[in-house]
Amino acid sequence: MRFTRRQWIGGCLAGAVRHGSGLAAQYRGVEVGVQSISFQDRPLEAMLEAVSQIGIGTVELWSGHVEPANQTGAALREWRLGADLDHFRNIRALFDRRRVRLSSYDVPFRTQCTDAEIDRMFEMARALGVVTISSSSEIGMAARLAEFARKHRVRVGFHN
Repeated sequence: MRFTRRQWIGGCLAGAVRHGSGLAAQYRGVEVGVQSISFQDRPLEAMLEAVSQIGIGTVELWSGHVEPANQTGAALREWRLGADLDHFRNIRALFDRRRVRLSSYDVPFRTQCTDAEIDRMFEMARALGVVTISSSSEIGMAARLAEFARKHRVRVGFHN
């Protein structure tokens, strides 16, 4: 049987409520979270509202919820390099007000990213208050990212 992410999460939460865990964000002692790209059809605050409504307590934040839409390449690089880190601190405050834990920041590290851009993405993660970045990236980037991970004391996890 196949489930969408939303169906699976809903089932887990329903199970948590049935089992009386007291925390809808846990199922049999396992923390249940979501990657915000599952709500890519909504802007940031609407995504947070939906997450709160269904009782999710932890979110891995997709960069598409915080970076400008429809910008790629040089335009996105310019935005990243010039973005005020208060933008990210304010996003963290939104999560805190909703009592949703921000577990990690999901950014795509591409081979064409400059060192300055990579450094800035790590700074953004720190401004969000996370110590983990997840990335859909080429494995060849791992060695290059290691220097930045050490410098900023941020772990990097790769996913497909």
